Amino acid sequence: MNLINIFNGILREKRSQFYEKGATLHKRDTGLPVNIWIDDMAWKQTDHCKLIKFQPDKGDRSDTRTFIPMSIEDAPQVKTKNSKLSINSKELEQIRQFVKINKELLLQYSDQKITIAEFLQQMKK
Repeated sequence: MNLINIFNGILREKRSQFYEKGATLHKRDTGLPVNIWIDDMAWKQTDHCKLIKFQPDKGDRSDTRTFIPMSIEDAPQVKTKNSKLSINSKELEQIRQFVKINKELLLQYSDQKITIAEFLQQMKK
């Protein structure tokens, strides 16, 4: 086994560890038009703000690698430029409202103060 293969194996392992952080919530559970991913502590490892990520389209199958980040704050902001969204502005606003009304719960989950089950029990749609 050469050094490049060893390095690629380590890189794959680290990526999978990173992407295991957080939870994907289906749109039927949140009432949103898209699936979302909630960060739990990965922000500390990558030095970015606390965020959720949302699916850029309304498909039933989700690929979190294509999800768009949105900050968890009083005025949630999409954190990428030139994102290819297949949702309209009303649907994007629904996601923002979800973040606003669940901000404290999202922050608690992000800091691992509550579990995903507790989040789902207390979440507002």
